[in-house]
Amino acid sequence: MCGLVGALTDLAVLPALEASTLERMRDRAWERGPDAGGLHLEGPLALGHRRLAVVGLGEDGAQPALGPTWVLAYNGELYDLDGLRERLIAAGHRPPAERGDTALLLAALEAFGEEVLGSLRGMFALAAWHRPSGRLLLARDGLGVKPLYVWRGPHELVFASDVRSLLAHPRVPVRPDLEGVSAYLTTLRSTRPAGTLFEGVRMLEPGTRLVARITGGALQVDEAPFHAGRPVDPTWTEADATEALRAALEDSVARQRLAEVPVCALLSGGLDSSSIVSLARAGAGRLRTYAAGTPGHGGDLEQARVVAAELGTDHAEACLDGSGFLHGWRELITRGGLPLSTPNEVAILEVCRRLREDDCVVTLSGEGADELLGGYTAVLDACRVYEEGDAGAALPPGRFHWEVGSWVGTAAKAELLDPAVLAATDGDATVLDDLERSFARCREEAGPEADALDAHLRFQRRHNLTCLLERLDRSSMLASVEGRVPFADQRLLDLCESFSAGLRYPVEEASSSPGGRTATATLPRSKRVLRRAVQDLVSSEVLVRPKASFPLPFQDWLRLAVEGLDASPFAAALLRPEAIQLLQESPAQRWNLAWPLVNLALWGDRWFS
Repeated sequence: MCGLVGALTDLAVLPALEASTLERMRDRAWERGPDAGGLHLEGPLALGHRRLAVVGLGEDGAQPALGPTWVLAYNGELYDLDGLRERLIAAGHRPPAERGDTALLLAALEAFGEEVLGSLRGMFALAAWHRPSGRLLLARDGLGVKPLYVWRGPHELVFASDVRSLLAHPRVPVRPDLEGVSAYLTTLRSTRPAGTLFEGVRMLEPGTRLVARITGGALQVDEAPFHAGRPVDPTWTEADATEALRAALEDSVARQRLAEVPVCALLSGGLDSSSIVSLARAGAGRLRTYAAGTPGHGGDLEQARVVAAELGTDHAEACLDGSGFLHGWRELITRGGLPLSTPNEVAILEVCRRLREDDCVVTLSGEGADELLGGYTAVLDACRVYEEGDAGAALPPGRFHWEVGSWVGTAAKAELLDPAVLAATDGDATVLDDLERSFARCREEAGPEADALDAHLRFQRRHNLTCLLERLDRSSMLASVEGRVPFADQRLLDLCESFSAGLRYPVEEASSSPGGRTATATLPRSKRVLRRAVQDLVSSEVLVRPKASFPLPFQDWLRLAVEGLDASPFAAALLRPEAIQLLQESPAQRWNLAWPLVNLALWGDRWFS
């Protein structure tokens, strides 16, 4: 787990990046790798790396790593090192002696080139320079667990794990992208298919490779996916799907708990985290677990205590009150450089700091189950109604998702935003076009045997899960903690998306199958196949517990944050004066408006004031 930064520069037009500048860019995100840092400058390439040592704790994982023909900077973890070694041996190559995955990945690049990407299992973002051809390869894992920001100028490509590092490049302009601002108001996502909140900056899409080179005095860039989605297989029975999912989840947890530093787990007391903790505890003896929340508020703290006692973990808590929440909120935006997606990010930062104090460096977390297995009841019910309605009169599917999940809708924007800002967003036309293309891809990937709901499940995973993983990465890395997500595993993804929507989110509730600890329970429809797969691991209360979105009473705390909104230069430029007044009068009642708008004000004042 680390952070990388770099640039490919056309030296016929622009001066090379100096080592001091590259070092400054790299160290803007020093929390990502407090254990070591490295630089490599070679012709048009500048490459920097910060390291958080998790596997191969000595010089084995030093980066950038240099091979005979490749130079590699890599962020993440690979979970199938034995398989990669076996592939090297089968092809007649000697695997490296080092324990870590950096040397092994470099050896695989030397042996197989960029084609190795499709066989990697893990979370990663990488930059690899092929010296003989002058070709730069950027790639990001298929689920988007690890971020990789990209900015492209006429004669330069700049990339980084952290947006702060990228924006520290002297030739990258720091300007707001108003289309991105408008999209954030609706979705609470700081990235969208074509961009981010910063003009010209985008996130490389999950499962995508980018190849760049300087040719004939020009920067050439080509992008293509290296992982195709698996189509739905209608022959899965519920019994077979349950068995296969249990085996895949056991395998993923076993692989992701391996490290040479202490590993713990986040525990909310819900189905997803409880299942992971139960499996991780079974293979690790005494396991440490951590929960975050507000005492007396109910929710995660109380639920997690009960589950921790049942599973026999060493449990600890990180507690937040209103002042702590506001401090953490502002700190995340100041140090992380982006507005928050959900209030949970503050809790993640607080709990990661707590576990880091106990010398834990790696934590398991439950992100991914809802998106892979159908956990969002209200949205999926709306999707089913949408598909059963009059298609001729319905919104296009991308626009439907935009509206059904809206925080600040189109009509509200017209009342809130300054007229000049509203005009610059062009009615969100570009964002909506991108969403329609994304949904069409989801429908195509689902295949001819898919149910109509399958494309919606894939669309949720592609957009919502990527946002949640970015949230976990940003908050955990500010505490120098590696967050691992066993549900967000490539093989688990392929398996889950081969299940029909009816297995993941059926129309009716049903009783659990006989023989488990919860034989008399009535299983909710959401994540049905997961509930059956883990019914012997968790209590009946956990098995049927409804999903809780926000474990913090942040609506009550918004009043203090909104008080300073009229003093924000960015808010004054973004909003109508009457909108600011309206929010200050009743922030708790208008929390769905106040949350994104205060986030944008804090973010805009941090960068542009």
